[in-house]
Amino acid sequence: MSALFNSNANKQSKQGKQGSKNIAGTGAAIKPPRRQWPFARSVILQVMAMVGLSVGLVKAAHLQLWTPETLQDKGANRYERDLVLAAQRGKLLDRKGNELASNITTSAVSLVGSQAKLNATQKQQLADLLGMKGVDLEAKIIQAKQGFVYLKRQIELDQGRKIQASIKTLRLPGVYVNEEYRRYYPAGDSSAQLLGTMNLSGEAVDGLEVTLDEQLAGIEGSRRVVRTGVGNVVDNLDNSDPAQHGRDIKLTLDNNLQYLVFSELRSAVLQHNALGGSAVMLDAKTGEVLALANYPSYDPNKAGAKKAGEMRNRAVTDPFEPGSTIKPLTMSLALEKGVVTPNSTFTGEPFMVGKLRVNDGDHSHAHMTLSEVMQYSSNVGTVKMARQLSNADMHAWFSAAGIGQAIKLPVGGASIGRLRNPERWQEIEKATMSYGYGLSVSLLQLARAYTAFTNNGEVLPLSMIKTDSPAQGVRLMRPEVANTLKNYLERVTEPKGTAPLAQVANYSTGGKTGTARKQSNGGYADNKYVASFVGFAPASNPRVIVAVMVDEPKGLYYGGQVAAPVFANIVSSTMRVLNVQPDAPNRPVVQVPAVVEAPL
Repeated sequence: MSALFNSNANKQSKQGKQGSKNIAGTGAAIKPPRRQWPFARSVILQVMAMVGLSVGLVKAAHLQLWTPETLQDKGANRYERDLVLAAQRGKLLDRKGNELASNITTSAVSLVGSQAKLNATQKQQLADLLGMKGVDLEAKIIQAKQGFVYLKRQIELDQGRKIQASIKTLRLPGVYVNEEYRRYYPAGDSSAQLLGTMNLSGEAVDGLEVTLDEQLAGIEGSRRVVRTGVGNVVDNLDNSDPAQHGRDIKLTLDNNLQYLVFSELRSAVLQHNALGGSAVMLDAKTGEVLALANYPSYDPNKAGAKKAGEMRNRAVTDPFEPGSTIKPLTMSLALEKGVVTPNSTFTGEPFMVGKLRVNDGDHSHAHMTLSEVMQYSSNVGTVKMARQLSNADMHAWFSAAGIGQAIKLPVGGASIGRLRNPERWQEIEKATMSYGYGLSVSLLQLARAYTAFTNNGEVLPLSMIKTDSPAQGVRLMRPEVANTLKNYLERVTEPKGTAPLAQVANYSTGGKTGTARKQSNGGYADNKYVASFVGFAPASNPRVIVAVMVDEPKGLYYGGQVAAPVFANIVSSTMRVLNVQPDAPNRPVVQVPAVVEAPL
């Protein structure tokens, strides 16, 4: 810099001398003025340059030596990402290992807001690619400013791969395609309400999916990767956390029997133009739930709005007044307490209990044995027995059979039914409860109560998770009482009983019909009924208990006309599926018209 100043000074000096000569030539010699250089300014500039350089060196040294992670983090934030490793949900299996709920690999398209710098053309391309409206995509982009958002989920895997290829071709930043799982139910609508469903976010919505969620659900993992600006993974980093998959659960259900029960129930509901219905099948010796079906139903594999009636697990959640299906409990208590014996007889004329006229309708009999009271479903005989029992004994007996008690099964929304405090019973209430009015049960509760008649007087706990541990029943009645009732219930399916349509070729059957008026406006409707039947087969050595309930059938409405044939169809096929040997190969099936019972 000094040399530059000196050079300029020499040039000006020469020019000054030449100028002096010219002036002298005119006779007026004038000395040129001396130039004043801004020395202070040059010093200031040099000092500022040195300070700036020093600050830069110090900053660089600070970043490199003391906080190198700052630069690394900024680089990592631009190119490193955590990929979510989806946890595979555990399967639901039937007792034979057949899949009832499994997983299918699908694709999901997502958007990372910090990377999605999309212009108008790119936004339109993305909307077209995903079949979205522009306004919907724009809303998603705004939502993604907070971080991450799904644009489309549960896409078929092949389609997802095509979308991923198009995203790369179009170079759409911040848009990714990842694999995820979708729940699949091979049985479709036959077990929808029992198994439940999952939503798009992979959350259990209802059914066993909810109640068993803790065991079924896995734990998501993550994998740190390096991605290019367009989202291609170019490297996997070491700090990965593998996903923990959920546990498979084997249920007591038999998928073949489940479909069989559902199909027969659906046919009956449609045939009788009913509001709906339910059916339950139990193992008569273990209390295992072999099938549980409801209709109307829905296909859990199809997205879309579902009606409330389709999603209700009616067999578990909907209590109803059981009508005459409760009579075996009343009679067994009377036998247990000794107020009647198998030799007891009854007159069948109507009589009054307060303002209630107890009668047997059109099938009244002048004289009945104890077994005929059951065979004809006599209200008169049943109430006469109940009047000799105490309120406390009757309440305790029904409770021990499971009426008004919670069912210990992994099912959501299970009704406990209704059994009032015995201290508040009036004579009329006691009378009506003896034949199934003034109390309520779920179909599953009712089916369980009948295990006492098929298991030598012990009420079995129900189970829905398959285990190797034998069921431990609770004694309700003496074995001889249970066997007596089992024989009486077999007579119900004979030609003179209320359920001859419950007969099955080559097998003996037993059970009880129920025909109950539905409550309406504080009383009972004249034309709305619940038709039911609970029975077992083979009667000589019961293998299964089947309970059927049809809600508001039109036209025919008696339990022996509507529900008993469903039982027969189910049992006939079930005996073949389970390879049960016939116990009555030569017994003729005489399906005469059922003896109708008085609904109230």
